[in-house]
Amino acid sequence: MGLLVAATLVVTFALLVVSVLRLPSRIAALVGLYLLAYANVVLVAEVAATVRMLNASAFLLIHLALAIAASILWNRAGRPPLIWRSVSIRSVLNGRRALNSLRTHPLLWVLGLGVTAAYLIGAGLILRVPPNNWDSLAYHLSRVGYWLQHNSFYPWPTPNLRQTTLPMNAEIGVMWTVLFVGTDQWAGFVQWSAVAASMAAIAGLSQLFGASRAQAVFAALLWATLPEILLQSTTTQNDLLAGAFFASAIYLLYLGLQSRHNGALLLSGLGMGLALGTKTTILFLLPGLAVTILVLWFGHVRQRTRQLLVWTGASLAGFLLVGAYVLALNLVVYGHPLGPPSFVNDLAGSPESWPGRLTANIPRGLYQSVDLTGLPDSIAEPLHQVKADVGTRVFSTLNVPTDFTPAVGEPGESDLHWRPPVHEDFAAFGPVGFLLLVPAVTYQASVALARKDPLRLGLALMSVSLFLAILPLSWYPWDNRYLVVAVTLCAPFLALCWRSGSAYALLRCSIVALALLVMGWTTTHNLSKPIFGARRIWDMDTIERQTINHSSVEPVLRAAERLIPQNAVVGTVMGYNDYDYPLFGRRFTRTVVPFYPPPKSIDHQLLEEQSIDFVIVTDYSGTYVSNSLAGLRTVWNTGPWYILYRGEADFNEWDARLRNLLLEVNRKSVLTVDESLAQRAGVGEFTLPQWGEDYPGGFIWLGEGAEEGI
Repeated sequence: MGLLVAATLVVTFALLVVSVLRLPSRIAALVGLYLLAYANVVLVAEVAATVRMLNASAFLLIHLALAIAASILWNRAGRPPLIWRSVSIRSVLNGRRALNSLRTHPLLWVLGLGVTAAYLIGAGLILRVPPNNWDSLAYHLSRVGYWLQHNSFYPWPTPNLRQTTLPMNAEIGVMWTVLFVGTDQWAGFVQWSAVAASMAAIAGLSQLFGASRAQAVFAALLWATLPEILLQSTTTQNDLLAGAFFASAIYLLYLGLQSRHNGALLLSGLGMGLALGTKTTILFLLPGLAVTILVLWFGHVRQRTRQLLVWTGASLAGFLLVGAYVLALNLVVYGHPLGPPSFVNDLAGSPESWPGRLTANIPRGLYQSVDLTGLPDSIAEPLHQVKADVGTRVFSTLNVPTDFTPAVGEPGESDLHWRPPVHEDFAAFGPVGFLLLVPAVTYQASVALARKDPLRLGLALMSVSLFLAILPLSWYPWDNRYLVVAVTLCAPFLALCWRSGSAYALLRCSIVALALLVMGWTTTHNLSKPIFGARRIWDMDTIERQTINHSSVEPVLRAAERLIPQNAVVGTVMGYNDYDYPLFGRRFTRTVVPFYPPPKSIDHQLLEEQSIDFVIVTDYSGTYVSNSLAGLRTVWNTGPWYILYRGEADFNEWDARLRNLLLEVNRKSVLTVDESLAQRAGVGEFTLPQWGEDYPGGFIWLGEGAEEGI
């Protein structure tokens, strides 16, 4: 109920402001509605966090105040027509128009129905499956837990500085759902809804470039079928949201310049601020954007000087309002807007190494762009072997190592023969990406140069700017997601692939068939949320679903769920990328206190001062627990994970809580034990491959150690 009331107030505010701006197109009105609604949430969160009131009541009060202010503004503006009048519900529901469209473009309807079905399945997965992406559990959602716990965005001691230093608009949206629902069940809809906003911006940009309505719809739908877009839409990451904000900002900028509409330019600036407050990689697009702005200005100095000044002022205001909060905190706390200098240097590396990395990583990036994600294994595997053979010859000729080392002193993450799984961390943009999008971008860029069209050329320049800025830093198999913004920007170029007329019927059918095949396989064989396979997501319990991407954490989370009360205070001594988010509990009722840097000794007095009863430790050597926590009782341990208790332990009670803990998980898809071995043999510890038995890539370990295990 609280979420419905809050959403109504937010939408009312956005609706009234959009109506006052009188935007020149329906798509612009819808995009503006999205930007204003999200900006409302971010601004309210910043105000509430500043006064340490991150609670539902404070949010509702400020949302109400903003809605009232928008209502006063709307009345003073003469009560302009609301957005639903410009959208014209009657025309949208016009059956004759829909029937004519179905007759004229049946394949578009087939593609549209397929996309709708895939994203409805995604919505169901969001509601049924808890967030289970690695980064989400290590820092995206951990931030939400600590924010609510501290009633503030102010940094806390943590080994994972991503929790406190990175842009936070995506996590603010997640926190907003948690405040009014009480759990993270709706958290995935932040990215899921960004898909719709991106599709609107893609369609709008396509039409600005002269595409027909059918071509614009086709470009937006085809973009939505790309594997990385589809896979990320059910996660709590931030790439889709950053892409939605930036693409919307560019669309409204181009529209505002063409139509000389200051309202569109103002909203473009707001979108730019939201994008900068969502993901740091947006900074890498700015050189290309700056060149585009200069070209636009030099071509029409008299006409566009005032417009570009309006846009620049709006962008600065948008950045200060909804993009700069975390940068200001970083500057105050760490002395640098991006965080501690050591943290920034670790991310960027030394500038002296950039040229060498760029030379090595460009062919790696191009090789990776030939992505087979979404094709059934029977088709993808032989094609991948051909790709690897060709790649080996090319890389040998170029003298580039086939062992893909990230170039930061770490061992190679993969080589040419490694085929990425269907997973949001490793997928790229599938066959459609390299068969259609790459040629379309190349062609449109050449046309833009020939025609001296700065608008089209600008999209290509910004995308190349991002690509060239990322590659000198490092290479990892999971870097594809950083290109989501660039792919979203270039998606309008796909419109030219939709050609009317009988001569192109086979081409249209082939594209739609390929897109539906890739989308269907990606939806059903996502390793994070498998619908088909040996382990289906529906057959798992909550903890197994949450740890499917990191099965070694499953035992400690099961033990914590069994041993630690939901209202307990838990101390943690963890490493940089360890999961701490699940420790908050399903309804965020536990308090989590990180000990960082790890103290030399944790004794009863220190724990009593903070009312801490339990301490969870990751200690790979075992020496920290024995030396620094010797006064506490270890009530559970497996591998590097320890759960320690401050009070007097009744070990019979602990044993009763933990009894048959391992046997609760159904692993028949991997292992069965003959009944004749009952009471004679058992499994002390069970470690699955990282991506589950459907994608082993290693081995399964049974037993308690190297001497006893098999």
